[in-house]
Amino acid sequence: MRLMDISALMLEPQEGLTVGEVVNMAKKAEEIGFPRLFRSDHLLPTSGRRGIPSAECWVSLSALASVTTNIRFGPLVSPIGFRHPTLLAKMAHDLHIYSGGRLILGLGAGWYQSEFDAYGIAFPSTPERIGRLDEALTIIRGLVDGQRVNHHGKYYSCDLEFHPKPSSKLWVVVGARSRNTVKLAARLADEWNFFATSVQDYLKLKGVFDSERKQREVKVSMMGPFIISEDKTSLKARVSEFAQRRGLGGDPEILIQRLRERGITVGTPEESVEQLKRWLELGVQGFMFQFINTTDTEALTSLVDALKRSI
Repeated sequence: MRLMDISALMLEPQEGLTVGEVVNMAKKAEEIGFPRLFRSDHLLPTSGRRGIPSAECWVSLSALASVTTNIRFGPLVSPIGFRHPTLLAKMAHDLHIYSGGRLILGLGAGWYQSEFDAYGIAFPSTPERIGRLDEALTIIRGLVDGQRVNHHGKYYSCDLEFHPKPSSKLWVVVGARSRNTVKLAARLADEWNFFATSVQDYLKLKGVFDSERKQREVKVSMMGPFIISEDKTSLKARVSEFAQRRGLGGDPEILIQRLRERGITVGTPEESVEQLKRWLELGVQGFMFQFINTTDTEALTSLVDALKRSI
């Protein structure tokens, strides 16, 4: 097996991409051989920058669906607070059918309050956002699975079904990195995705996940940044640049170790493969590599070099 077969490219278009640029990246990812492509669903740059393009998620997903043929794609993740779950389910249902069954629906509770405030969307407390995600998952799962859903809950109500009926399953991913959201993923998702973290923190959440999912088959995947370079000299330069953008400093060798401890893939292609193999041994079954600067062709080349190796 190659790492490429269980990997995906993860885009952050809120940091300066137009819809057309997202579409072009999707075409390129398919040509390279990535089986899956994801993009964030944010309405404003999460870096805090303003005055740059921030392509809307579902508009770009619909556009790329029409110019790709094999790659599976979706949001990672769509915050429940942006859209009523019935509307989100309808969007996902229709795009899944239109794309020939290639959509993957990533869902989450939402976390970036600034974009909610800017767009005039309510941003409830964390417990309420998790409660809303719980109800929304129940509604969305039923609707995209072709069922009639009659639901009258604390936050949402509906009584409807969709046509035409789906001919293939719509895969549902829940992004979760707290105990309560991990429990939701274990009960209601097809895949639990977590952001890069330490092995110790992952294993704590994995224990919660395994206890809650009972006998359900739920895939586990990790998403996060990567710094891969062909030689040690260029790797240190890239690590220093990465750290500087995030207000970090220090000796590159120490930074490399600290980033690895946080679950970030850092090293030469050979070293990166060994790090990813370690995560596989710990129960991770797939990877989403966060590719923010889409003009950095060297970084993409180094990533692909590592992922196309057999393990």
